[in-house]
Amino acid sequence: MGIRMQRFASFLVVVFLWAVLPGCGGGGDSSSSSGGGPQSSPQVSVDPPQNLGTVTLPPGESRELFVDVGGASFMLIAEGSTFTSDIDIHSVVAPNGTTLVTENRGDDDPIGRNALKAPGGSAVAGLFYPEQNSAIQPGRYSFRIRNNDPVERDISVKAIVKHGVNLASETLNVNLVFCGVSDLSASNALSGQTQASKKFLVIFNRFKQIFRDEAHIEVAAPTLIDCSASVAKLVKIVSGKDELIKNGQSDELDQLFQVYRQDEILGLSANLPENALTIFFIPVAELPQDAIGHFDILGVSGGIPGPAMTPGTKHSGVAVATGNLTSQVDDELKDRGHAMAHEAAHFLGLFHTTEKNGQHQDPLSDTPKCPQNNDTNGDKDLRAGECLNFDGNNLMFWETASGIPQDQLTDGQRLVLHRNPLIH
Repeated sequence: MGIRMQRFASFLVVVFLWAVLPGCGGGGDSSSSSGGGPQSSPQVSVDPPQNLGTVTLPPGESRELFVDVGGASFMLIAEGSTFTSDIDIHSVVAPNGTTLVTENRGDDDPIGRNALKAPGGSAVAGLFYPEQNSAIQPGRYSFRIRNNDPVERDISVKAIVKHGVNLASETLNVNLVFCGVSDLSASNALSGQTQASKKFLVIFNRFKQIFRDEAHIEVAAPTLIDCSASVAKLVKIVSGKDELIKNGQSDELDQLFQVYRQDEILGLSANLPENALTIFFIPVAELPQDAIGHFDILGVSGGIPGPAMTPGTKHSGVAVATGNLTSQVDDELKDRGHAMAHEAAHFLGLFHTTEKNGQHQDPLSDTPKCPQNNDTNGDKDLRAGECLNFDGNNLMFWETASGIPQDQLTDGQRLVLHRNPLIH
């Protein structure tokens, strides 16, 4: 099948991590217990989203807010009132006074690589956790919300706290939404009784296998629905056009991730749970490739991490292109299952270990990074085959390469996934 590329909207949201801060020791949310006796499974729970209020901001203005938290991790989410809102979370300060994120766009933030202040985010989220396996520093965190639009915006803000992490086994619930894939629907997708559903199960089972074996996360799919006919028509082919919002994500996907709101009008998602990752299955997705033409992509995430428990934004989900299911052999379908796992991991908080040009890497200390001088064929792109001694086999390498196993995760990557409030 050749090389297929993954794409994601990395500027939308950001993962925050820092060294264990003074005062963290002894926290009750570490995922391991001490002492000489038998160790029991850690207690894991996720608090309901804490409403921090709605702020009304004139153009270019910002406002300071506070949140009192403790636990294994917490997520901050700011959602603009419109599809075209452009908002930031910035000036994040920990309880001990340590600045984690500065004010200005373009700064090298103390917490490392992120794109929290980049343009285009109408729903911005940050996942806060220590890189080591311990609790966050408890107390009051301050941060500022900024409106970058030329008009006044209402911005709602919330926090979600997770207590405890069980790295041995946790669960991810997924909502599966089927949007115009030929002969595939919510009623037959997991049945294995049609040719299309048999092919789909190869994709889905590969996704579940990677999460179970590598991330130690079981995947459950309690909810399956079909898109409305109008939404299915919208995403029949997802082009590379980025004219509506100019946010680096195709116009069709901007609208697809809002399908909750579109479908709520039609009564299709009244019972769709919010404490799950929503995955949309579409037939084909394309992106422009310079002046050469278009190439297919296998999947896209609405953010890194996506805004948990926040349906109806242009960042609320993952899209996976199935292609023509019945014409594909198992190896091709498994590549799509890999893409599904890759994009889900983006939504839960993982960056690419090494980007295409080798100039950017993820912020985790234990992930191998492929050096730029490994571009042995001189095409200015780092390929998986050129990076096998580094991260070419990692689930989060920037491309999917057929014939190369790419399912590895480091301990640090696994910990990020388990810190997300969607994992329970």
